[in-house]
Amino acid sequence: MSIVKESLSEQIYKILKADIINHKINFGEVLVNRNLQERFSVSSTPIRDAILRLKEDGIIDEITRSGAKIIDFDPKFAREVNQLVMTITLGAVEYSLYENSREAVLKNLKKYIKLQKKNIDSTFYYEYDYHFHKTFFDYSNNSLLKDLFKKYNLINEILVRAYHKNNVSLENRSSCIKDHEKIIEAIENNDLNATLSMIKKHYLSADEIFKQVL
Repeated sequence: MSIVKESLSEQIYKILKADIINHKINFGEVLVNRNLQERFSVSSTPIRDAILRLKEDGIIDEITRSGAKIIDFDPKFAREVNQLVMTITLGAVEYSLYENSREAVLKNLKKYIKLQKKNIDSTFYYEYDYHFHKTFFDYSNNSLLKDLFKKYNLINEILVRAYHKNNVSLENRSSCIKDHEKIIEAIENNDLNATLSMIKKHYLSADEIFKQVL
């Protein structure tokens, strides 16, 4: 089996995205092409390609001749993104359960909630939280919903982490895990209305946080 090596632009893209997610690069910060070329010891081409990828992800606000600007933390925008992710998740839940994938969905949800509990005090918590929600999209059989979730959940995660950076607590994470457990319980009871209600409640709790910032 042949091994496919990642291109320079792909490697740089992943590093920069991780830096933005983990707030090593902050909201509103300007990425200067020349500085990035020096950092990665590359020409301008892979830097440009990596920045274009970040622009497609929605985490670059503006590209200039000399670099690019990261999106600013805007609580109103954060609420809108969170509401969008909530709306498409509600649809994905219905589709995934309608497609007779309930047992497979439950198996994955239980796996990721177990990992969330195990990693509640580490940054891996966010990764497993992402996969918990992504499960509904994986089994929705709707590629457009998957694409929307991939893009806007990334932005949502960055915005949530920005809030958690100053207000993080195990209590908040424990509360999210309890919501996830109730969602699983509702699915096990084959109660679609209760499942959708819990999903909505889960996202609206984040919406309230951003509303308070406003």
